[in-house]
Amino acid sequence: DMVKSYLRYTQEKCWGVIASRPGNLEFDPEGKAVITTALEAVVLWNTATGEKTARLEDEETGSEKTGVVTCVRVMPNRHRVAAGYTMGQIKLWDTETGTASEAYTGHKGAVECIAFDKNGTLMVSGSKDTTLVVWDLLAETGVVRFKGHKNQVTACAIVEGERGPLVISCSTDSVIKVWSVELKQCVQTVVGHRGELWCFALSEARGRLYTACQGTLFVYSVTLGGEGDVLALLGTVSKKNDDKVLGMALVEGVQPDGTLHPDPAGEGGKETYGILACRTSTAWVEVMKVHERKEQIRRRRRRLNRRKKKQRDKGGPGGEEADETEADEVADEISSFFFLKCGAKVAAMRFHPRRLELAVATSRNSIECYRVAVRPKAKGRGTDADSELRSSIAFPGHRSDVRALALSSDNTMVASTSKREIKVWSIATGKCTHTVPSGFGLCAAFVPGNRHVVIGTKQGRVQIVSLSSSTVVVDIPTHGNQAVWTLQVSPDGRSVVTGGADKTVRFWDFRLTTGEDGLKSLTLFETQTIRMGDEVFAVRYSKDAKYLGVALLDNTVKLFFADTMKFYLSLYGHKLPVLSLDFSSDGTLVVTGSSDKNVKIWGTDFGDCHRSLFAHDDAVMQVRFVPKTHYFFTAGKDGLIKYWDADTFQHVHTLTGHVHEVWALAVAGNGNFVVSASHDFSLRLWQRTEEQVFLEEEREREVEERLMKDVVNEEYYDPHEEVDDEVGRGGLRTLDSIQAGEKLSGALELCAEERRAQEAYQESLRAWEAEAKLVKAPEGRPQHPEASPLLRGKPPAEYLYGVVESIHANHLDDALLVLPYHQAILLLRYVSEWLTGPTRAHLCCRVLFFLARTHQRQLIASGQERSLVEELFTRVQAVLREVKRSVGFSRVAIAACKAWTQEHDTGRFEDDEVGAGESDGEREEGAEEEDELMDEAGEAANGEDAGAAEEK
Repeated sequence: DMVKSYLRYTQEKCWGVIASRPGNLEFDPEGKAVITTALEAVVLWNTATGEKTARLEDEETGSEKTGVVTCVRVMPNRHRVAAGYTMGQIKLWDTETGTASEAYTGHKGAVECIAFDKNGTLMVSGSKDTTLVVWDLLAETGVVRFKGHKNQVTACAIVEGERGPLVISCSTDSVIKVWSVELKQCVQTVVGHRGELWCFALSEARGRLYTACQGTLFVYSVTLGGEGDVLALLGTVSKKNDDKVLGMALVEGVQPDGTLHPDPAGEGGKETYGILACRTSTAWVEVMKVHERKEQIRRRRRRLNRRKKKQRDKGGPGGEEADETEADEVADEISSFFFLKCGAKVAAMRFHPRRLELAVATSRNSIECYRVAVRPKAKGRGTDADSELRSSIAFPGHRSDVRALALSSDNTMVASTSKREIKVWSIATGKCTHTVPSGFGLCAAFVPGNRHVVIGTKQGRVQIVSLSSSTVVVDIPTHGNQAVWTLQVSPDGRSVVTGGADKTVRFWDFRLTTGEDGLKSLTLFETQTIRMGDEVFAVRYSKDAKYLGVALLDNTVKLFFADTMKFYLSLYGHKLPVLSLDFSSDGTLVVTGSSDKNVKIWGTDFGDCHRSLFAHDDAVMQVRFVPKTHYFFTAGKDGLIKYWDADTFQHVHTLTGHVHEVWALAVAGNGNFVVSASHDFSLRLWQRTEEQVFLEEEREREVEERLMKDVVNEEYYDPHEEVDDEVGRGGLRTLDSIQAGEKLSGALELCAEERRAQEAYQESLRAWEAEAKLVKAPEGRPQHPEASPLLRGKPPAEYLYGVVESIHANHLDDALLVLPYHQAILLLRYVSEWLTGPTRAHLCCRVLFFLARTHQRQLIASGQERSLVEELFTRVQAVLREVKRSVGFSRVAIAACKAWTQEHDTGRFEDDEVGAGESDGEREEGAEEEDELMDEAGEAANGEDAGAAEEK
């Protein structure tokens, strides 16, 4: 028998998500676009036009490999965005090209926060797995892993101090920690908070760190010099809002007129203040003002005067010495400014980098931009402020989850309903073409002609929406003002049937009526009402209009003859209510999906159950046949869409991508695509491709994926992790690193076989030559063995070096851990061959030092490899000495060029395009001067022993 094959459905596009949760908000460096998390993608929105300017996601769409984006962070002064995912991966995206340049995997849980240093060379990430990882972006490797927190890390930052880079982190374990990257240890732990810490705001210009816990704002001083503590508590301030603070946004350099000073520290002769916004789980944002120095002195004097007056009123000494001894309190530095009311619960926020504006991402899938208006107070002392909504981005998505879908007859439009509106989308572009306010739509269908959409609402109304006028033209209360759960247009297009919570099935005819203005309009007239024994959850016509299926709350499905509504069959067997049903195109099969997680396939001839399938891990919300086939789709509350064959009762494959419950499903009339809608606000288009699916291969692939996940997640011994419980290696074993290790192990085995073949040839050749001295014409001269085609014509050492070089720097350490001891020794022998010059010194030293640390005990205990170790030591010394001379020469040359540039005042000394804007004569003159400088630098480097280079 021939093996049956199917065509695979893959995700073509995803739309409808403006800002997803969990996630945060960022502005690009110019402030022209706001960057949001949109499930598995990062989206850039133009705040002026509300249009989407870029969507950053992998070519392999869907969230099964990386998960959804949980946080984003813009690199300093660059068009690159770091995105953290729920699977623990971090990707650096180029916003201009839309591609991911690097990917880092160092966490086992969702990445909660990301921060960069000022130069963009170091990155730190915090995760739900309670760890922080510091990444070297130049070397593309993890530097160190910090494991001191007991709960998820919620915020982190990198600051530069005299002790090198320092990482500040907070966690829901109510602790703030300060870590030294150079010392690779925790240098300070700050306790004293009585609740969870979800955020902090760092002001390097003022040397302050702000955090909040249980309605109290904590203010710390940040001291980056000396050997003392980095953080010192200055005091606390009671917030007016006692709700838990989930996020902070800080803007500095605000001038009295409300504009932003380019220097946040206020060194340009003007004193500036800061604004700190604190968000909670509500729609309110408490905005606090960090006062300028003059205002702090004025507030302090007022406070002391009030204290003196109070003491004099009580008959005390009056506090004459209070002015000299009383220090500034934190209340003089920061105070509540005003409250900002947003349109919905605030999910994330960020200040504009160049204007005093606050962008807010709400829980209702929208973005709101508020302008903070600052004005002097009436008495002339201090400033007052309020906010106004400048713009919002809400049109490209729903404010609540999508509950129903309907495709037009020509498969060019799809209508989606939500709590307060209905939207119509273009299938080709994914853009919204119509938005019409309506009731809470639970079901929908296009009227023949595709100019109207009929919907049933939760309030018990049937509405007709006109797409030409974008209004509700018909609004009929029905079903006893109880929910209209289901409706369908009849196959002939002349009527519609509805079912509701009032235990009735109602039939309606479409009619054209003429109004007073002489214009014809579409309306509905009820023609028949059939009472059922329980609530009606689904009604469905067969394609030939012979049968009408009705799913009831009593777990049964009733089949009626559609023309007479005479009872035909009762399908019972589900243990919970049936939520959806559908007929095959030939009318011979009925498929039902239920809250009991099962799908049942029935025959319409006798009503027998052909097969019961356990389909989903939660309730089956929708079932739909592919037209003219016996294949069908199911959608479940487990977030999955599955493709089935009703003839063989086989599960073909699973469509993954949705994060939450899938409420609705619509299949194109030609079966070329499927549209789905979910609680995560997204609509997804799944396109049928030409890729064939074979069931046996698909099951094997699924088993292999599960096994590989188990291998990645299982505990394993890492010799580099046993020194300290709070510090570990930056990298993490992943599927890619395991595959890289297997690739390296296979290359070593291939090279070992090639070397054994060469040694056998040399041995046989020496034996033949010895025999040739005794016999004049010996027979059977050994033939040189042919090299393996897998080596691609390269010597084994060069081929192996290419394999090692092709492994991503972030996966190299974990790939080396996969190697057994004998292969590690073999690799060290090849490293000895590679150490012939400075060009390969970096990679060779990294492999050498990591293997030496990993197998240190075996190398010490066994004396067999002593000669190899001594040879490596000698070669490494010679190569590093040569690298040292090269680095010393380069440093002295750059210093000489910088000194000459500053002396002649030719401009700033920085990286730029060489020779841009210069004439030929200027370039020749500059080349001659450069040659002279390089000669002087060479003499200086040869005469100074390059001591500074060695320290670098």
